[in-house]
Amino acid sequence: MKAKDEWINDAFKSIDEIKRAELSSEISERILKSRLTSGKIIQMNPLIKWAAAASIVLLIGLNIFSIIHCRKSSLTNNEKANPVYNEYFSYLNSL
Repeated sequence: MKAKDEWINDAFKSIDEIKRAELSSEISERILKSRLTSGKIIQMNPLIKWAAAASIVLLIGLNIFSIIHCRKSSLTNNEKANPVYNEYFSYLNSL
C-alpha cells in the first residue's frame, strides 16, 4: 500500500509542475484569422434598421400612453364607482 500511495503522490506532484504551453505569435494570428473568417456576418439594410428602431419607439410610446390613460381612468372610476365609500369617509377631507 505504501508504494501505491507514494506513486499517487508523485503523480500529483508532477501535475503541479506542469505549465501551459506558449503559442508563437504566428500560430495565434492564424487561429484568430480563422475564427474571424468562419463566423457568419449578417448585414442589414439601413432601411430595416430604421424601421426596427421606429417600431421600438412606437411600442414604447404606446406603452407610456396606455399607462397614463389607465391611471387617469382608474382615478376617475374610483370616485364614481364607490359613492357610499366617498360619503362615508368624506369627513376625512374636512380635517
